[in-house]
Amino acid sequence: MMFTEGCHLVDRAVAALGKPRKATGFIRHDGRNPDRLADNTLAILEYDRAIAEISLAGFHPRGTAHRFLEMIGTNGSARMQPYTFPSRLLVDLEEAAGPYKAGQQSMLIPAPPGLPYTPDFREMAAIMREGSSPSYSVEHDLATHETLLRACNMLGS
Repeated sequence: MMFTEGCHLVDRAVAALGKPRKATGFIRHDGRNPDRLADNTLAILEYDRAIAEISLAGFHPRGTAHRFLEMIGTNGSARMQPYTFPSRLLVDLEEAAGPYKAGQQSMLIPAPPGLPYTPDFREMAAIMREGSSPSYSVEHDLATHETLLRACNMLGS
């Protein structure tokens, strides 16, 4: 689960916070199926001034609806749930910031037009056909993959 599904959340954590100084993975099989799938996983990414927690449970009966991305900071929090579109963004701020007012607010984030990965495929086509630059650097991709391997206990912490 962490390697196949958690990779997307590791990518978002690295994009938001950079490469962590330490990544610790808890990779277990706790589901009822008599297989060896690591279906109960948790990764803790440690930064100098932040901690990221990424958890996935493959045996959850409504796993997609349960998925969320939440950021908590000194001025409040923002939570997107589910992590897929359409989604709801819940913002709770002590003081107004950017387009968001102080206090709690909730808004629907509609699905982008086309299939869920249409923007990614358009970017890839522009890179291949027109020589456009990718949105993320090679350094970001390497940091993401290294962090993922550490979170899956495939490298040291």
